[in-house]
Amino acid sequence: MAEAEIGDYVVEARALYVADKKKWQPVLHITRWRGGPETPVSQDFTQLPAFARTETDAIQYGLTRGRAMVEGAVIGLTI
Repeated sequence: MAEAEIGDYVVEARALYVADKKKWQPVLHITRWRGGPETPVSQDFTQLPAFARTETDAIQYGLTRGRAMVEGAVIGLTI
């Protein structure tokens, strides 16, 4: 798992092995802190369409995608 703090957001990326495809799929968890650390709002992205040969590559893709979502370059973040 890898984590990055971007402004009010924390992006966490991990990867799950998909046995039938024999590849790794990235999984994102993005948290936004509204009004302070006691009131976080989160969203999970478990079905990203990308697959990678290695766990490391899948995690890196997840972090890159998460950064793009937080910075507004990718539509899909609703928190």
